[in-house]
Amino acid sequence: MPETWMVASGATCFCILLIVSIILIAVSYSTLEPNQVGLDCNGNTKTIDSSQLYKGGRYFLGLGHSFIKFPTNVQETDLSLVARSRDGMSVQLSCSFQWQLVSEASSIFDLYSFFEEEYPKAFEKIAKDEIRNVAARFSSFQFFYNRSDITRAMGTGLTESIDKLGASVSGFQLLNYNLPASFAAAIQATQETGQQITRVTEEQTKTRINAEQQVATARQDAEILVVQATAAGDAFVLEKTAERDAILVTLDNERAIYKNMKTTLNLTTEQLLTLIWLSSIQSTDAPQMLNVPAPNGVFASASASN
Repeated sequence: MPETWMVASGATCFCILLIVSIILIAVSYSTLEPNQVGLDCNGNTKTIDSSQLYKGGRYFLGLGHSFIKFPTNVQETDLSLVARSRDGMSVQLSCSFQWQLVSEASSIFDLYSFFEEEYPKAFEKIAKDEIRNVAARFSSFQFFYNRSDITRAMGTGLTESIDKLGASVSGFQLLNYNLPASFAAAIQATQETGQQITRVTEEQTKTRINAEQQVATARQDAEILVVQATAAGDAFVLEKTAERDAILVTLDNERAIYKNMKTTLNLTTEQLLTLIWLSSIQSTDAPQMLNVPAPNGVFASASASN
């Protein structure tokens, strides 16, 4: 009986030791997700191993050890704050920026040493301070007309501030800004006046261009008329020149014929003129009365024949 009791007691102790060992071994393992890195924190000595940065996976760290975990993916922080412009005007700003921790053991260790696990809140506070500082460099009017410059300056200042803390800023957006209603109304009126001036200027330019086009068209029409008139005049001159040349040719031919006739028939000048006159009278078919003085030689020839 005593031996049975001793065997049972030994088996029970062995099972207890086995279970405790399994539990101790199990709790000695720590796990990191694929998008996480971690530092080994020794809970027994309250120290952190800064020499090694663990990446995603399952690790045997030992009893009393655990991971201080940090995300490796891009994080986004939204900001809503009130700043003041260079001329003292209150400006309500809505911003957003994206950041990512630098996966280096020393950088992660320094970040944890400064802020422990409250580094996102620290980034937010630092970002607000930097944005306020940048906003104070610009006037109220510049918030309306130079938004891109302000956004670029805020992003640059924020990047420089966060980079010093072991994180990199991949993007910054100035989502919205609001100035006091009275100032916004004055800016709106100024913009409307500027737009009206622009419209009037454009109308003047359009009218001037139309007038210039009309003048150019009138000049072209005048040049066309001049060319057409010149062409018509040249054609008229050519036509009349041709008619003149034809008449001259006809007269030259008639002169040659009459000269040949005078020589062949042995006519005097008076007789030739008489012959030409009689030929002119005979060549007409229409009955008409001609008041043409007869050559003296005609009647003299008639009297001689009688």
